[in-house]
Amino acid sequence: MTSEIYYDEDRNVIPMPLEERKEHLKAQKTRDANGNELANGDSIIAIKNLPVKGGTDIKQWEKFTNISLTDDPTHVRAKSPKNGTIFLRTEFFRKG
Repeated sequence: MTSEIYYDEDRNVIPMPLEERKEHLKAQKTRDANGNELANGDSIIAIKNLPVKGGTDIKQWEKFTNISLTDDPTHVRAKSPKNGTIFLRTEFFRKG
């Protein structure tokens, strides 16, 4: 067990030590906005317009192909012709 912890700002709590949180996240499956499981190499489609800091905004129905999963099941990595490599929150995308 480590003394490092993470802080959940939404609920103003510290639910578990950081190492336990990382293990918990690894055990979860990466899912899209509709609950479909995502895998490396899948394609996803934006379900709404999304602003991008320091880049070109993502438009609704924009498609990203050949995604890569990350350690965090709420994020995937994709390559965009407009923005280069970008990390996307899965709650705003559906499997395409």
